[in-house]
Amino acid sequence: MDTLTLVIILISVISAVVFKMVVLRNVNAWIDKDLIKSLSAGNIQDFETLDALNYHLKSQKIARSSRHALLEAEAKRLLADKIS
Repeated sequence: MDTLTLVIILISVISAVVFKMVVLRNVNAWIDKDLIKSLSAGNIQDFETLDALNYHLKSQKIARSSRHALLEAEAKRLLADKIS
């Protein structure tokens, strides 16, 4: 293989990896927002509370699955507070 072919392959691989990282980051953010929207059930105050909690947990490097479980528990607590 000549140099041009290797350069083209290298650029293609780097572009694919960067594209995948960007897309996955955006998809994960959309999933998190969708979960928070569904848990808040249209209540803006609950949405803001859950979004702030998600941001706090993300800044502490908590795994996504654990963050989602904690968000669901907080949403149940918020709902229970409204009922009582």
